[in-house]
Amino acid sequence: MTHPPLSLDDLDALAHAGRVRSGAGYELVAGVLLAAPPPSAALLRTVADLAAALDAVARDHAVAVRAPLVLGAHDLLRPEVALVRPAWAPAPTPSREGPQRLDGAGVALAVFVGDEEAPLRWRAHRCARGGVREAWTLALGERRGSRWCVPIDGRYTRREALVPGEPVVPEALPGRPVVPWR
Repeated sequence: MTHPPLSLDDLDALAHAGRVRSGAGYELVAGVLLAAPPPSAALLRTVADLAAALDAVARDHAVAVRAPLVLGAHDLLRPEVALVRPAWAPAPTPSREGPQRLDGAGVALAVFVGDEEAPLRWRAHRCARGGVREAWTLALGERRGSRWCVPIDGRYTRREALVPGEPVVPEALPGRPVVPWR
């Protein structure tokens, strides 16, 4: 028996009915409801270091951590770090439950951090469809990082390796390098 993909309205209804806790780390990826596992100390350290590094150089942007990001009717992701330029972003999408949601078109960079690359890559590709200009995936357990950029027709057309300890310049921050991870 197959179920139709869940929508953002379905997720809001589940939260309103008390079946899921709003803001508890749930994501909706291509209509599939996923619960994030508890973060490891390495993940928390990487996210804190990256958010601080971006915040130090992103004078005209906002840095959000685990903010809900709307990418379409069936996608609500929670990148570990998002770089948002307030002038680009339409007003956040209100929900009946939980925090304000960001619109993918207003996000210059979404960063996903986890142990394995495959589920992170799936999320990054959803970002291309939702208008996010650049996505990074940092697979700590595999020591593999990727930079996904140049979205065309809902797909990133360029992938570059992100090497631990090496600086990279986000497309939205020309001339302002950051070290994504160590």
